[in-house]
Amino acid sequence: MKMAKNANFHRAIKKAPGYLKRAFVDKIISNSSSLNDILNNVPDDLVDQVPIPLLVFRDELLDLRKINEKQWSPEQAAVFFVDVLNATDSYTDLSAAVLQGFQCGAASRLSPDKISSLVEHVKNKKAVLSTHQLSCMAKILAAKNLTASFTSYPPDVLLFFDFTQVQNHTCKEFYSLASQGNLNLLPNGSAQRTQLLNNALVCLVSYNLPFKCTFLVL
Repeated sequence: MKMAKNANFHRAIKKAPGYLKRAFVDKIISNSSSLNDILNNVPDDLVDQVPIPLLVFRDELLDLRKINEKQWSPEQAAVFFVDVLNATDSYTDLSAAVLQGFQCGAASRLSPDKISSLVEHVKNKKAVLSTHQLSCMAKILAAKNLTASFTSYPPDVLLFFDFTQVQNHTCKEFYSLASQGNLNLLPNGSAQRTQLLNNALVCLVSYNLPFKCTFLVL
């Protein structure tokens, strides 16, 4: 426990092999009586070595400050994402590491204002989400009639919108923003990727809109 707070040792253990990091963290865990103890005792950048089954908050109050300081893996963040949403009404301070645990079931139960705010902060914190997370996020936004606020959302999630619902008067801005997303999220030859390019070209040609679009050859 003392070594974990020693700056020199801390620098050294960060460069150690994974199995040694895990053994060190396991030793700390064996001397921690609660999840909050683990949060306090395990160094922030070694928290990815904490086993997922131990990340379940039962009757404990969440220490959001500590949770936001840690560098969680997406799989770890997913475990307590629901608890985090239930513990705060403001998503401003949620870290990218926490937001990457985005869970569709929990998000779908939020009010329109809250889900819109949550997605905005995913953009602001540059949290990286998976294809599945982005796809269901787009569906939630559509189900709650929030797609008109697309300028506030991450470019990656725009790639999963229903392009037939993009309005003519906003198509220039929409496809310009969508082109900033990670196109590798859409497989080559997929219907979604092909429709994205086709609709962007229709917007450009049919409405004579001179905008710069960075789409690759799809």
